[in-house]
Amino acid sequence: MAITMTYVDDTGFWSHGETFYTKQREGSCSLRGMQPVKTKFGVYIRDRWNNTTDTLFVDLLPRFEKELDPIKFRELRLPGDPPMSNVWHVSLASLWDRNFGKLESNIGALFLTVPNATWPHWCTFDMGVEQGAQLSRVRLWQRTGVDISFGWQDRNIKKFEIWGSMNPNLNGSWDESWIYLMEGEFIKPSGLPLGQHSDEDLQSLLDGHEFTFPLNVPLVRFIRIKCTQTWSGALAFCLMQTVFWGNEPSYLPEE
Repeated sequence: MAITMTYVDDTGFWSHGETFYTKQREGSCSLRGMQPVKTKFGVYIRDRWNNTTDTLFVDLLPRFEKELDPIKFRELRLPGDPPMSNVWHVSLASLWDRNFGKLESNIGALFLTVPNATWPHWCTFDMGVEQGAQLSRVRLWQRTGVDISFGWQDRNIKKFEIWGSMNPNLNGSWDESWIYLMEGEFIKPSGLPLGQHSDEDLQSLLDGHEFTFPLNVPLVRFIRIKCTQTWSGALAFCLMQTVFWGNEPSYLPEE
């Protein structure tokens, strides 16, 4: 199916907008890069035989957001955080190293825990925003490779939660200093069984998986990504890359 989202641009005419193609039964798609100015939007759906729905219209105020600067991100290991693998290419900082070439080659650093007596596993890090950021979305990348040798299987994260804090307890406990922000699940577009992949499956591995935070999440500086299920059921998990978007008090636009 083709989902077309369009809007009235600053010239007063309807733009071409953007069209999303998918076979997924459910999901979401978004227009990005909009200015935070009230705008009229339209959306319609077309099938492969060119049957088209009516266009639905709505006036919305786009949400301001900015990609958070990975240069500010810092590793944070607290007591009780699950142990990481000690092989040479594993590090927490690899989650924001912006080495996207490793997604195709499977050569490069990643984050990987090892099985231990506790489950679920998580990682903790500092986004380096002193006043905190109100997060709007996050994109996460599975471990993969040009032959999809690891995608949708092994210790790749499948279900997860994200928690945030402005001032976490330094003893590492999951107490009231941590606030639940969202949960998500990696959905394989084709729904094919283990070892079978479609072109859309491959593209989604390279593009990453995007998840949206609720509109009312509070300002946070520290992040915990907690994996609650892996694709193979392994009690250890891995991630290749993360990108966060949101807004900070220091760069909120004036109304």
